[in-house]
Amino acid sequence: MQPFAFSFIQAPKPPVPMTCTYSPERQLNVMGDGSPAARDVATLLASGPTQSSAGSKTHDDDTD
Repeated sequence: MQPFAFSFIQAPKPPVPMTCTYSPERQLNVMGDGSPAARDVATLLASGPTQSSAGSKTHDDDTD
């Protein structure tokens, strides 16, 4: 008998090449043509969500 979750296993997807680079002058990711990467829907969908804990580590008033 196989576990229920095994019914939903999918083959791993190949990594998506990132077409943007970080610009320290502008402090954001830019595409090859210089436009902000945040405006490119395909790049946003390919990169997936990210999480940051910076805010919780820099604000002392977040604790009880």
